[in-house]
Amino acid sequence: MASSSSRNQCRTIMSTKNGKPEVGSEDIDMKFVCPNFASNYIPGVVIWPKDFCLEYVETLPETVFLHLPGGVVWTGTYRKDRFWVEGLEKMMTFYCVKPYNLILFEYIGGPNFNIQIYNEYAVETNYSISLKLDEALGVGRNFFDLSEIVVDKLRGTFAFNGYNSGHGLYDMVLRRSHLRKKDQYKIFKTKALPRLSMVQSMDWVKLTFRNLTWKVKLQWKFGKVYMDRKWYGLARSAKLSEGDTLVFAMTGRQQNYEMCVFEKCLLSRCNKSGLGNKTGVMHWFKMLNEQFISTGQMEIPRAFVKHGGAVLSEDVTLIFGDGESYVAGYCPRRHFLSGFRNLIVHYSLEENDVMVFDYVSDSKFVVHLFKASGMQFNYNNVPGPSTNIENIIHEEDLIIISDSDSSIEISNHHLSDMAEDVHVQANDNAVVNHMQAVVPHQNFRSFQVYLKPSHVDKKCHGAYFPRDWYSVYRNWTKSTTLRLIFENTVYRVHVLRFDNMCRFGKGWTEFTIGSQVAEGDTIELVMTEANTLVVQLLT
Repeated sequence: MASSSSRNQCRTIMSTKNGKPEVGSEDIDMKFVCPNFASNYIPGVVIWPKDFCLEYVETLPETVFLHLPGGVVWTGTYRKDRFWVEGLEKMMTFYCVKPYNLILFEYIGGPNFNIQIYNEYAVETNYSISLKLDEALGVGRNFFDLSEIVVDKLRGTFAFNGYNSGHGLYDMVLRRSHLRKKDQYKIFKTKALPRLSMVQSMDWVKLTFRNLTWKVKLQWKFGKVYMDRKWYGLARSAKLSEGDTLVFAMTGRQQNYEMCVFEKCLLSRCNKSGLGNKTGVMHWFKMLNEQFISTGQMEIPRAFVKHGGAVLSEDVTLIFGDGESYVAGYCPRRHFLSGFRNLIVHYSLEENDVMVFDYVSDSKFVVHLFKASGMQFNYNNVPGPSTNIENIIHEEDLIIISDSDSSIEISNHHLSDMAEDVHVQANDNAVVNHMQAVVPHQNFRSFQVYLKPSHVDKKCHGAYFPRDWYSVYRNWTKSTTLRLIFENTVYRVHVLRFDNMCRFGKGWTEFTIGSQVAEGDTIELVMTEANTLVVQLLT
């Protein structure tokens, strides 16, 4: 691409014969990520982690070069006093960098950075530039003029793909009839109503992308449900289009649903060709949440699974920057990776840390870890091979069985080869850590509850704890909150105390709605750690 004649040099695109300016010879391995949440999103500006800026305060020049896949280089102005790079309006317009779009920087010496851009679908953006600069600027004059509703839609899409896992209950492709102005709209198919826990006694629902909420009235006719005109206002404000796919998810609150929008033009927004990657497969990321830390499972973003072109088997190898390799289980039906509990402990992972996945061959990823601050993970602080990690049996994603069941067998997997040297050097003799689920220790307390009508009547009549659990709940108060983990979702439930008795209180109804348990079901609750109960539906 030819250089722009823009007067502001820090906003030009430049390309040399070799695709980028000459890079310094410093041996630097420094990466960081910038999530660009709405709270710190500034048009034309990317805020860097303060720790990085302070470490390289003496070496970073005012003008920096940002190298993108495809050989395109953008220049920006580094502001030492503000810890950010500015003058990137054109770059952000070209690559459609909006709030909740993550940018990964790799410092390669001098003024040079390699960067990757990830959209709200948690996959790499489309790096191919088909428009001329002036045309793109004309199209993008109003690019940064985003309404609160559109920003909230981006927030919801990011949360669904890059943060949460397994929340989707019902997909609906928008037709022209859904977007015309009229008195009523048939949004939900009748067969989807049980899945959404919708019954004819409901006369309204609340719909949200993430923070902003619309209360929409319902009209029932012959078992079918219709929404009133409020739907039209929502669709128009959120700029929904024909062909978009709307995914509805439970929020844990009765008659409340979150929505995620997969735009019809989704493929044009993603790096489907894998430009810049040796395998021709785009990268993806996940920001860790409480659900992942508690369950050791994550859902691979839908855009990667459907359009990434990767080959995934039931065992997926993950290679980290310290040379450690782990084997995760993959469920092709739910698109879940599972068995991360030992990895979480080994690297002391926390909420809001970021994992970036680089596909290197069939069922094999190099994984980059970043702390919530955005800085690359410091592997020097991780226990080395001397800990004999290969001999440690970890309490992985829990498979709940009865105390009398001793037939569970844990098999070992053996890898015959390691990933190629892409970002880390994997030794041929490196230990491969198996992230399999194992049976809870027999000493874990558990009890079963046969659900009566009062347990599921949405009046917060939670089940009682057995009296022999008194030593556990003796010091609990009305302010005590428990975590109930059902499948891949975490519910927060308060307790109620009466003398020597204890029962579930506020939050119990949200649990029964979200888990879709019903009268006559039997559930088992296993306390795996303090104030944490894993719930399994037995019947």
